[in-house]
Amino acid sequence: MTDPVVWLGASLFLVAASLALLLVAALPAIQEIARAARSAEKLFDLLSRELPPTLAAIRLTGSEITSLTDGVNQNVQAATRVVGQFDQGLSGIKQQAEQAQTTTRRFGIGLRAAWQSLTRPAEAFEPEAFEPEATHSSAELTDSLTDSLTDSLTDSQLTPIELNQRQPNPTFAQRDASAD
Repeated sequence: MTDPVVWLGASLFLVAASLALLLVAALPAIQEIARAARSAEKLFDLLSRELPPTLAAIRLTGSEITSLTDGVNQNVQAATRVVGQFDQGLSGIKQQAEQAQTTTRRFGIGLRAAWQSLTRPAEAFEPEAFEPEATHSSAELTDSLTDSLTDSLTDSQLTPIELNQRQPNPTFAQRDASAD
């Protein structure tokens, strides 16, 4: 057994047998790798066919959401403007109601003053107390009117009996005399 050719032949046979066993053992693994490669190829093909429409649908959905958001924002702004206009209208109505109340109160005071003037006894009028309008300045007339309205405003808080018991308002001459 010292012949080197025998050893060379035996070595080559063992190497060939080992390679054959390796090939037989690796054959199922190679088949699985080929099957996985085919599955991956099918998956990539499916993704290349289905992904672009899906991405386009996602983009379209995003743009629709953006347009809906813009529409909602516009509606909210319009509602805010309507509420602001309603608030301004309500403030205007409140001011008009206050003005109507003031006007009505002044009209009532004027009627009360006219009634008092008409129902005042004849001796309460002093003809010498009245002077022509030219002798009174506009400031005096304004002051007189303001005092009269102030007296009438306080009169509006009195009962009718108290109003009858009150003294008549002083005339221009009496005021001018008391001011000196």
